[in-house]
Amino acid sequence: MGRGKYLLNEKQNDSGTIAFSKALGVTAGYLAFFKTDASKIDVRKLQAELINFSNAIIPYQDVRAEDSHFKAIVKCYLTGFFLGKEQGNKYIFDKNAAVRFEEIKPVLNDIYTRSQLWFLDNYRDEDLTWKDLISLIRFISFKGDEVDRQIKKDWNTKFKFEGEYNSESKVTREQFAVMTDLFSTAFAKAINLDGTFVK
Repeated sequence: MGRGKYLLNEKQNDSGTIAFSKALGVTAGYLAFFKTDASKIDVRKLQAELINFSNAIIPYQDVRAEDSHFKAIVKCYLTGFFLGKEQGNKYIFDKNAAVRFEEIKPVLNDIYTRSQLWFLDNYRDEDLTWKDLISLIRFISFKGDEVDRQIKKDWNTKFKFEGEYNSESKVTREQFAVMTDLFSTAFAKAINLDGTFVK
């Protein structure tokens, strides 16, 4: 997928090299504990274990394990969203950047059949608004007004989002990661060793 180069380039990211080494150690422990070999690894189970211990298994250099949304961002990345952006000699998540329809459509269509129907009626060559995202969540997950109520209620407290909720505001990458972690089962979908979803 072209993401690995940022984990192993010591000049760019010493912490990425350390994280990669930790991941290899955890993988070796996984193989020994489950008495298996690398070809039989349950990738999602291994990734979840690494996430639980706040291991930086993402190449973004502007996201830290101490960040309040770290785990949600990691899961979002491991699901296939947001390849990141090169900025100077860094590879960044750019958490405040607006999410575009085109960035999320291929991944969601690969996971959820229903999202294909939603995009047929709603796709635009634009940034995603909160109104769009809530509509998408409700359509895919068969939910109702409780989605709107929960987002408004938990905006500043549980989600730790800044400012006031506005349905016409653009959704940022960080906000999208938090919402997919909360309302989506995307990360739970099994993947093969090459990172593709198990059909």
